[in-house]
Amino acid sequence: MYYQEDEVSFEGEQVFYEYEGGSGGKMKMGFCPTCHTRVSARPEILEGVVGMPLGTFKNAKDIEGLKLEIWSSEKLKFLSDNGCFEMSVEDSGVMERLVTLIESVENR
Repeated sequence: MYYQEDEVSFEGEQVFYEYEGGSGGKMKMGFCPTCHTRVSARPEILEGVVGMPLGTFKNAKDIEGLKLEIWSSEKLKFLSDNGCFEMSVEDSGVMERLVTLIESVENR
């Protein structure tokens, strides 16, 4: 889930790792230095935006209105599609993600 940086805050320390993302731009990932869980993603192409994996939310199973599933070609076979995503793409879905993110931020 993506948010404007001023909409979220993090407690505790994060360590960061940068790599080239699917768009060709840099992606800065934040991890807990104790358990190594990924807690944030900051795409260079979207300055001021921070993503947080669904698994970091206490009640992730109750979140509704998910717009886009990416890398569905890599989804484990035993995971079913329960129709919770409006769109599913087999790759990184760069253009789809940008459109979805912009719409999401504008509609808050």
